[in-house]
Amino acid sequence: MLQRFGIILAVGVLVLFFALSAGELAAKPVPERCTAAAFRPFAATVWSASWRRGAPAPAALRAERRRIQCAPPAHRAAMRRIWDRERAAYNDKRRAMLWRERVTPYYCGGTWWATECTIPLHESGYGSGGGNLYGMLDAWALHGCTAFAPTAWEATKREQDICASRHWADYGRGGWPSY
Repeated sequence: MLQRFGIILAVGVLVLFFALSAGELAAKPVPERCTAAAFRPFAATVWSASWRRGAPAPAALRAERRRIQCAPPAHRAAMRRIWDRERAAYNDKRRAMLWRERVTPYYCGGTWWATECTIPLHESGYGSGGGNLYGMLDAWALHGCTAFAPTAWEATKREQDICASRHWADYGRGGWPSY
């Protein structure tokens, strides 16, 4: 009888153990703020293109870490991908904005230019007169632009913008004939 009681007790303990283990292993509901779907608008807001600074505020980074910590592993991986994708898009847009602000700040003739509008207008008709957009025949080698192409005629607009930006920074309007 005592032996039978021991077996029943052992079986009961095993059943209780497995029941508790199964309950602990059962999927717990994930709070809504800890899901990848809820994280997407947060990441988009943090990495909005309207930001003028290069990095999110420390409070935003702390909030991002808290959200990722409360998420299950599958959501964490998705949240990291979302964060990285939004950051990359922001950095691409920011690089383009900085290029425009620093190298090609003048808008005329339907595009951005490195100098005041009168120079590309008179030199090439905003590019309609040929490949030498800024009329930089002599200044091309002066600013090390032969690294791009042997002559301005053979360079892309972007390369000519860089060279013209350097020339404009050094000489201003005086680097070109009076118009």
